[in-house]
Amino acid sequence: MVLKKVYAKFEDTIFIEAESLWMEHVLSQIGQDSFKRLRNLPNELLDEMRSFIKRNSLAIVAYRIESRKPLHYCCSKCLKAHLFKKCQDLGLENYQNAISKIFECEAGHEGYYLDNKKLIGI
Repeated sequence: MVLKKVYAKFEDTIFIEAESLWMEHVLSQIGQDSFKRLRNLPNELLDEMRSFIKRNSLAIVAYRIESRKPLHYCCSKCLKAHLFKKCQDLGLENYQNAISKIFECEAGHEGYYLDNKKLIGI
C-alpha cells in the first residue's frame, strides 16, 4: 500500500542524470517517440533543461553504478513551464509544440512554477 502511494507521487515526473549521458534515462520515462523529439531540441534548450533539473532537484533517487553520478528527480510540470518561458526568451516559440508532446503534463501549477526556490509566473 505504501509503495503505491510513493510510486503515484513519481508517476508524472522525469528522472534525468544531470551530469552526463542523462538522455538515456529519459527514454524509459517518456517513451521512444518523445525521446526522439527531445533529441531534436536545440542545444540551448537541452542545456537549460539539464541546468534546471540540477538546480531544482527534489531528490537524488539513484546513482549510476559505473560512475556513481546522481540521478535527480524534478517536477515535470515546473520543467515544462520553464522550457516554455525559455523558448519565449530565446525566440524559439516553434519548439513549444514539441515540448508539449514530450511532456504530456500541464505546464506549471495554476499559472506558476518554482525555479531555485523562486515562484515565477508563466
